[in-house]
Amino acid sequence: MSLRALLASVLLAACKHTDSTPVTRVVLPEIDAGQIAAVDSGQPEKHDAAPSVTMVAERVSVGGGRSFLWARTGTEPANAPLLMVLHGDGGDGQGMRNDVGAALEKLAFAQVQFVYPDGVGRTWDTNTVGSPADLAYLEAIRGSFTGARAPRAVYLFGYSRGGFMANLLACEHSDWVTAIASNAGGAPYATSIKGSDGVSRCPGQKPVASIALHGMQDTEVAFADAPWTGAYWANINGCDMNTMVATGESVCKAYASCPVATPSWFCAVPGVGHSVWSEAPRVAWGFFSSLPTK
Repeated sequence: MSLRALLASVLLAACKHTDSTPVTRVVLPEIDAGQIAAVDSGQPEKHDAAPSVTMVAERVSVGGGRSFLWARTGTEPANAPLLMVLHGDGGDGQGMRNDVGAALEKLAFAQVQFVYPDGVGRTWDTNTVGSPADLAYLEAIRGSFTGARAPRAVYLFGYSRGGFMANLLACEHSDWVTAIASNAGGAPYATSIKGSDGVSRCPGQKPVASIALHGMQDTEVAFADAPWTGAYWANINGCDMNTMVATGESVCKAYASCPVATPSWFCAVPGVGHSVWSEAPRVAWGFFSSLPTK
């Protein structure tokens, strides 16, 4: 049995999913701009009072003639973390902010700076091995934050193709990506290094904290593929590959014995297809904010 099949079977068993057959085909949807799917979380909704300051968003140009949407209150602490939100195919940064960012911004209000990049042609190049232009673009965005705005941590929240891009960016730039939340996406596959175990790797790759959320009714980026994302990062991060444990979220399991700074979670969400679970912003931000700070 391959390493991928072995690790995926461990995670599938922990999630009580009966199909442990590894699926190597990567299914990427054509149109998946972003949609939040509701599912009963068993938790009451919170209705907080309106803050006394508001988010300000503006477009900022970066190298190569591309731009991104930058949102902040202006009251964030010096060197506040940066949260990149990556859209799916057919979407753009503004649409992702409208659909998902509003919830994230409320949760992390005045604590982080938000950026909403735009992929060329409303998609992301996750298929070119080496250094595709999108990786350089996202690196340029991160590099544009200097001085008091230089982030002490960088978090990625990606949906579908944006989830694949978050995983690839974390693989290629683990020197500055702190943590990722992949929604209906998958582990990196178009990388320059393949280990003897067949697992994709990147030059100088380091552990990165990861939470992968996936709807169990997803047929576009098939749920059968989904557990590999959690297993991939658990393997990279040096976790106990044979044991998964409960978390504070009923749909999420964590690999045991991961380093404190680089846990790996997998969340199998019932009743959700190819979309962003309505609780994903809350769960992802809880995961990010629980990590040790620099």
